[in-house]
Amino acid sequence: MKIARESVIIAIIGLADLVTTVTWVSYHGAQEANPVFAHYLSLGLGWFAFMKLVLLAAPIYLLEWARRRRPKFTLNASRFAIGAYCGLYVIGVAHLNPGMLRPKSAEASVYPSTAYAIKHQKNRRGADKPAVPLARGQEKGSSPSPVRQAIAANL
Repeated sequence: MKIARESVIIAIIGLADLVTTVTWVSYHGAQEANPVFAHYLSLGLGWFAFMKLVLLAAPIYLLEWARRRRPKFTLNASRFAIGAYCGLYVIGVAHLNPGMLRPKSAEASVYPSTAYAIKHQKNRRGADKPAVPLARGQEKGSSPSPVRQAIAANL
């Protein structure tokens, strides 16, 4: 029997999800949004990939089995699953990993938003001294990075 086009699309989306998750977790420090798969990811990439494939193949098999009995319902359920999978994937990536695609260095993240914030914030130390916000991981009382000092000097 021929596999439905919707089942193939679900399989492609699931495999793309697997590949992008493994890539982003391995190289960009991303997180898995699904708590079930986050558990499997904590066991290792092998377990994660295995369980992802099993839990992707099982619903596709059930959809194909049900398609012979209730084709119209299965078609609608498959299309809903495609939309829900894509929507939840985008929401999960955006919510858990908002800075994943941004540069990791502090100097790269200084421009332009930090310069704007420094220029437009109220100065509690006096009008002649621009306030320099603390960088991530910088302790209060330590000097800011050279890039932040240069920005503050040019204000």
